[in-house]
Amino acid sequence: MFTFTPNPTFSWPVRILVPVPNGRKEVREALGLFRVVSSERLGELNDQAGNPDKTILKEVLAGWNKIEDEQGSPLVFSDETRDALLAIPYVRAAFIRAYFQAINGEAAEKN
Repeated sequence: MFTFTPNPTFSWPVRILVPVPNGRKEVREALGLFRVVSSERLGELNDQAGNPDKTILKEVLAGWNKIEDEQGSPLVFSDETRDALLAIPYVRAAFIRAYFQAINGEAAEKN
């Protein structure tokens, strides 16, 4: 049975493809906590000036797990750390890909 929740959130795996030497990429896994927003709101966010992926993620990304700072401590979620993380193009791409996979009913990517 489906249960209606007015402001749903969900966790979803995020596969970050980190560039490494010799033209390779290594997969790093994180877990994103996302808010569900309406299709209409996604359209509005997409139409705003600037980077639509970053604009959407600023609204839908509510937290994360499995992300550490340089000392190996969990990276605390805040507007500042979110913005710093989303400034990295391959990280931003991974989070937006994960969000749309989840809301479109696609399976999470696997290694």
